[in-house]
Amino acid sequence: MTHCTKTVQATTWFSRLKGLLATSREEWLDKELAISPCRTIHTIAMNYPLDIAFYDRNSIVLTVHRSIKPNRVIRGPRATYGAIERVAQDRAWYQVGETCKGEYL
Repeated sequence: MTHCTKTVQATTWFSRLKGLLATSREEWLDKELAISPCRTIHTIAMNYPLDIAFYDRNSIVLTVHRSIKPNRVIRGPRATYGAIERVAQDRAWYQVGETCKGEYL
């Protein structure tokens, strides 16, 4: 199940490091960012909170974090392969055990 209209993949070193930093909340309201490989997400210098889901190599969601405030560091469990992040919102989000597959841009 995808929870946003579009999923953008961050696969280069720089795009994984940057994540949603220096973006506007409005431009990401209907998109999520899939970052792989990735075991840690930071919200340092972010202007808005994030929803984060960490997944394994089989795209199974391992942990979910909602409304992570700016200036935090969140680490996924040992089996983490990647993460999906989006602007924090009240809409449906991934659940532990769910397969995460988005409509990639």
